[in-house]
Amino acid sequence: MFQGYERMLKNSAKPEYIFYIAEALAAASTALVSSIYVIFLLSRGLNFKQVAVVDGFYMAISALVDFPTGGMADKYGRGLMASLGNFFLALGLLTYSMSRNFAQFLLSEGLAAVGFAFYSGALEAWIVDSLKKCGREHEVSKVFGTTGLLSYVVMAVSGFFGGVIAELGQEKAFLVGAVVALSGCLFVILTVGRGRVDAYNAKKRAYLSYLKRGFKVTFSNSVLKRLLVVLGFMVLAIPSFTLTWAPRLKELGGQMWLLGATSSLLFVSVGLAQYVGGKISEKFGFKRASFVGLILIPLSFLLMAISPSIVYFIGSALLFEMGYGLRTPSIRAWFNKAAPSEERATILSLRSTLLRPLSLAGMGIMGIIADKYGISMTHLCGFLISLPACLIVLTVSEEVCS
Repeated sequence: MFQGYERMLKNSAKPEYIFYIAEALAAASTALVSSIYVIFLLSRGLNFKQVAVVDGFYMAISALVDFPTGGMADKYGRGLMASLGNFFLALGLLTYSMSRNFAQFLLSEGLAAVGFAFYSGALEAWIVDSLKKCGREHEVSKVFGTTGLLSYVVMAVSGFFGGVIAELGQEKAFLVGAVVALSGCLFVILTVGRGRVDAYNAKKRAYLSYLKRGFKVTFSNSVLKRLLVVLGFMVLAIPSFTLTWAPRLKELGGQMWLLGATSSLLFVSVGLAQYVGGKISEKFGFKRASFVGLILIPLSFLLMAISPSIVYFIGSALLFEMGYGLRTPSIRAWFNKAAPSEERATILSLRSTLLRPLSLAGMGIMGIIADKYGISMTHLCGFLISLPACLIVLTVSEEVCS
């Protein structure tokens, strides 16, 4: 069955449509519960400290198994691992709907984290190689940009319907999310199949060789190393925006309806910016597109720190989301171009593993500064942390080969 679908895909000139649908299903499955996730945990008797532990457990498990599962995707098949990822996510959401205590929620988060790890990087590696086989490698950034737009639209719509479904019972939103994730599992396995890069070599190579070579290539390839540094500064800075914009808007006098409207506006803006970023990257190159997006981020932090009113602050926040969206497709495509095909999923998973602790550190930095000096000082800190990324990206070569 797998071989038949893989032959069908090989003859297809538009593999990105499979990628769009798979990514949309993955985004929808979690977005259905995003708005009621914390409320559901609290309604089952957990306190905020336990909620934080449950969330931290997810991050710890996904970081622990992300790199090994990337090697499995390169060895045993990217489509197979992405499908398994959706399956474990479905199990996590299903058990969530039935969980009643702290230990059960930890189990559910663990299953979801394993699902994320299996899925992470697998289909991304697959679509890059599929476009390359079609002679359309130059369109990778455009495909990533379009995916970003579609995913954010799907997340916005799914979040709304998740809230409506939760009115009938909060656990029902998790059940529907599980069904969507299971649909994603079946869709990927039926359209992508195993999704191996080179089935013959994959059979001959040992699993550990993918991990060893993926690790070696990541830290010997100057393009990958410098892009990791760029992304490292960004993930350190991002919590200074994502966790502070709503409290700051409320400090300035924003009412709850305005916070909700601003949240939707930010979602739409980052999705549109990703679409535009993909187009710009294809036309002007990775470095220029990345720099344009990156430079908007420290600028937005600076403007947010000094914004005297609600209107100015929302405009500054939109500038952040535009920068984030514009730089995402180009850096994503750039990183993939520098990674060799056979270890691409391994390297993408290693990237996620390396950046996750920095994201946690960024949250910690944000919390300490915000509590001691106020949110405006947190934005100034975000400015100082994100600015070096704009300079480092200019030193990265676009002349890479995978």
